[in-house]
Amino acid sequence: MEQVQATLSPQDKQRLENMSLLAEGRESRASFPRQTKTDDLRDWDGLPEGVDDTESTPVSRNVFDCVVNDASEFDNQYNEPLEPLLNVDVINAFARCYYSDSQGMKLTKSDSVVPKTELLLANARTAYVKLTAPHTDHYQESVDTDFNGDLIAITQATQQELPSVSTERLANGITNFTVDDSVSETTIANGRRSIPHHVIEEMNMGNNREQRRAFSIIADHILDGGPQLLMYVGGMGGTGKSHVIRAVVMLLERLGRRHELLIGAPTGIAATLIGGTTLHSLILANPGRKGEGTANERLTRIWANIRYLIVDEVSMVGAQFLAEMSSKIRIAKGNDPQARTRPFGGVSVIFTGDFCQLTPPRQTSLFSHSLVRDPSFLQSRDNDGIDSLAGAYLWRLVGTVVILTSNQRQKTDPTFARALELIRMRRCYDSLGHSEIINETPIYEYLRNRELVRVARENPESLRAFLDAPVIVGSKLLQDALNAKLVKFNADRQKEEVCLYHSLDSSHRQPIAHEPLRTQLWNLSSRKNSESLGKLPLFVGMKVMITENVSITHKAVNGAEGTVVQIVYSENKEGLRFAEVVYVQIPGSGIQLHTLPPETLPLFPTSTTIKHHIKSATLAARSFTRKQVPLVPAYSYTDYKSQGRSLSRAIVDISTARGQGVYVMLSRVKWLEGLLILRSFPASKIFESMSGELRSELNRLTILDVATEAAYQSRQNPGNCYEVLSHSPDDLIMLPDHSK
Repeated sequence: MEQVQATLSPQDKQRLENMSLLAEGRESRASFPRQTKTDDLRDWDGLPEGVDDTESTPVSRNVFDCVVNDASEFDNQYNEPLEPLLNVDVINAFARCYYSDSQGMKLTKSDSVVPKTELLLANARTAYVKLTAPHTDHYQESVDTDFNGDLIAITQATQQELPSVSTERLANGITNFTVDDSVSETTIANGRRSIPHHVIEEMNMGNNREQRRAFSIIADHILDGGPQLLMYVGGMGGTGKSHVIRAVVMLLERLGRRHELLIGAPTGIAATLIGGTTLHSLILANPGRKGEGTANERLTRIWANIRYLIVDEVSMVGAQFLAEMSSKIRIAKGNDPQARTRPFGGVSVIFTGDFCQLTPPRQTSLFSHSLVRDPSFLQSRDNDGIDSLAGAYLWRLVGTVVILTSNQRQKTDPTFARALELIRMRRCYDSLGHSEIINETPIYEYLRNRELVRVARENPESLRAFLDAPVIVGSKLLQDALNAKLVKFNADRQKEEVCLYHSLDSSHRQPIAHEPLRTQLWNLSSRKNSESLGKLPLFVGMKVMITENVSITHKAVNGAEGTVVQIVYSENKEGLRFAEVVYVQIPGSGIQLHTLPPETLPLFPTSTTIKHHIKSATLAARSFTRKQVPLVPAYSYTDYKSQGRSLSRAIVDISTARGQGVYVMLSRVKWLEGLLILRSFPASKIFESMSGELRSELNRLTILDVATEAAYQSRQNPGNCYEVLSHSPDDLIMLPDHSK
C-alpha cells in the first residue's frame, strides 16, 4: 500500500482518502499481525520499542543548558530548543500565551536555595523517615522501601481518600440488628439490602441506568455471594467509572466490610486518583525488602481477607502482567485449597477502563490478535510468551460487562463530546467516505479552529488563559524542549534564579569522571535517561513532576505534580551543583511533617540503572547507574502521563500523538474552549481507521454488555452470559454509536 501511495499525485491521494480506501487498506493489514509490526510494545512515551525520537539531537549539548543563559525578551530568549522542532509561526504564537511584567528585571537569589549542612540533611532524613513509616493506625497493611530507596506503600484506602459520607441514618439500625437477639434474621437481611438503594441515592446514580446497573450487579454479589465475579465496567473518559468505584467503596464501608476490598491501578498517579495503590505493590512484583518473613508470607497477609479487587485503567495492563497478577494472588491464597486453584485465587475482580485509550507499555495488550486469534510458536517459545497467552485467556474469562455511555466530563459542551466520541471510535467519516460534520463544519476543520496560530490571529486575548496550562505531547524530544523554554520563562516570571543540578553517574561502582564521557551521559535526552535527568533545572516555585513512587499513601507517586519550596545542594571543585534534598509541596497530599510547611515532603536522590552502551578509552559497559532527585519539569508531559487526568485547559500536540493517543490528548479537557492545538496536524491523525484487533475486542465487549443487560433485567445471573461468544465477533460490523 505504501508503494502505491508513493506513485499517487496529491489530488489522487485526497480522492482515495475521501473514499476511505487508504484507511481500509491499513485496517486490512492490521488483521494479519505477523505481516506487520504492531505498536503494542511501547515505552512510557508511547513510542514503539526500538524507535528513537532523539536521533536529531547531538549529545554534545543539553536541551536545558539554555535555561541559565542571560537574555531580555521572551521571543528570543527561549526559542533555541524549539527552533529545530517547530516553525517560526508556531513559536511566535506559543510565545503569546506567555507574557510577564517581570521580564527584563533583575533576578534575586532565593533564601530557600542553600548549601548543604549536616544539620539540614539530618532534619530532612528525620522527616523522610516519618513520611515513610507504616501507618498501622489507618492501614491494614503497609510495606515500604526497596533496595533502591523507592518507597512502596501497600495499603487499603482510608476514608480520607474517599468522599465523606454520613452513616448515621443506617448505623443505629445495623448495630441493633447485630446485638439484639429479638430481631429476626429476615429483618437484618432486609436492612442490609436497603443499603445499596441509599448508596444509589447519595451517589446520584438513579438517573444513570448504566452506572446503576454496574453498581447493582456488584452490590448483589456482595450481599448474596455466589460464583466468582469477573466483571468489566467500560466507557469513554468522563462516563463515571470512578464514580462506580466510589459507590462500591461506600457500600462496603456501610456494611462494615471495607477490609474485603483492594483497589489498584497500573500506575501510581492512576492509583491515587481512585484512592488505591499500584498493582505491582499489591502483588509484590518487586519485593526488594527483607525481613518480616518471605515475600509469599507478606502476600498472604495482604490478601488474607480480600474478596474483591478493583483494577482501574485496565487498557494499560499487559497480558503478561495479568497472568503474573493471577498467579501471585493464587499463591497468596495458598492456605485455601479451593481458592488457590482458581483464577485470581478466587477473588472477584472488577476491571474498569477504556480500551480506546493508551495500550500497555512494553507488553502485549490483552486482546492482541497475536494472542487470541493468530498465536504462533514465537508466543510460546519462552516464559514471557506463555504468560502472555495465559493473560489473554484470563481476560476472556471476564463475562459480565457494563459499558457506560453518558459522558459527564464534557456534559457542558455536548458538541465537543460528540466530536470526541467520533474520534475515539474512529468514525470521523461516514459510509460514503465523507467527513462527519460538527456544527456545520467538517470535523477536521472543527478541530483546526483551535490551532494555536489561528487562535492567536483571531482571538489573541484568549491565549492569556493558557498561561499555566500543561502542554501534552507524544514525543519526549519535544517535551524536553518545551520544558526548557517554560522553565526559564517561569523562573523569570517569579523573579527566581534557575540553576542546573547534576547527577552522579557511576559504572561498576566507580564514579564516571572522564570527560567527555561524563558530559555525554549528562546530555542524554528523556527518551534515553529513564526520566532521570543528567542536568536537572530547578528553582523555588517551579512546577515539578515526581518520577518514582515515593509514598503512595501521601500521593507522592510517579506522575504526581508539586511545587519546589526549598533546595539543599552541594558543589564540587568545578562549581557544579548537586541536589542533596529538594522539598516539594504536593497539594492534597495531607502531609504535615514537623518544621515543614503543610503538604511538603523531602525528596532525596535515588539510584536508577540506565541502559546505554558506553564505549570509551577508559570504560565499556551496557548500562550505568545514575543518582539524581526523582523530579522533572512539569510544564510539558506525554500523553501517557496525562491519561486519567481531567484538566480545565491544555495545549496538545496531535502531530506527535500515535494511535489512540489523539483521543487521550483531546479528551483531557471539559470543553472545546479549554483546548489549544499546538500546530497543524495531518488529517490522517483523526481519519485513520481503528485497528482490526481493537475493533474486534470492542464488538466482543458490546455483545457481552447487551447480554449482561438482558440477564440483569430478567433477574438472572449476569456472570453466566458469556456463552453468546459462540457468534464470532470478527464477523460483525461495528455496532451503532451510542452517542447518536
